[in-house]
Amino acid sequence: MLQAIAVTPANPSIAKGLAQQFTATGTFSDGSTSNLTATVTWASATTAVATINASGLATAVAAGTSTISATLSGITGSTTLTVTSGMVTPTVVSYSVLFGSSSFNLIGATRNRLPWQIIGIRVVFSEAITAGSAASLSGITATGLFGLGTNTLTWTFDPISIGSFLTMLAGNGPNALKDAAGNALGGGAGFTQNVKLLWGDVNDDGMVNAQDLALVNAVRSQPYNIFDDLNGDGVVDLADVQIVRANNGNIQP
Repeated sequence: MLQAIAVTPANPSIAKGLAQQFTATGTFSDGSTSNLTATVTWASATTAVATINASGLATAVAAGTSTISATLSGITGSTTLTVTSGMVTPTVVSYSVLFGSSSFNLIGATRNRLPWQIIGIRVVFSEAITAGSAASLSGITATGLFGLGTNTLTWTFDPISIGSFLTMLAGNGPNALKDAAGNALGGGAGFTQNVKLLWGDVNDDGMVNAQDLALVNAVRSQPYNIFDDLNGDGVVDLADVQIVRANNGNIQP
């Protein structure tokens, strides 16, 4: 027989516009426990402060407090949810270029130039992004945007193999990237990331020449290095050697 219901987390505090998942755990007369989250009836005492759905997911509406309760078979457990007025703005967690079937995160990278032909940019945010468009990325002309409604967005574009671009993610204006609560990326400041490309420049010296060719040839039988994998297929082989040959003489602008 059900004896008590515990609602967790206990007395959480979240910002307006965010969500909190609650769990209901039942304790029975034989001492056993069971997860009752999907079975109990959930309620928020002050819906002007927070609402809660049938799965125990509460949404913060306005600053204040509300008692969150879970009831089953006449037994009720509860906790207090505090909603603050402070905004939690989305930030960039990782910013990766896509090449072939591979990707590389630029945040924290020490390379000056990337030796690949890139076909997209994938960004992971701290919050799910629900508003934005292909034009939210500037500096490169994007042809598509995928992932709205999640915290990972992917912009695609025609292959780019050489150049220097200051790419920008919009935090204001009509293309601003925003979360479900309307908070803009970086509190409106957006995000910038420089991207430099020279396809085939294995040694990052700003030109493609015999030195790059020698390096790729030398590592074909060595442990894998992503900077030698010029076509992004996961191996370093003759195809990568041919890319260096095809781009021989190119210089970083």
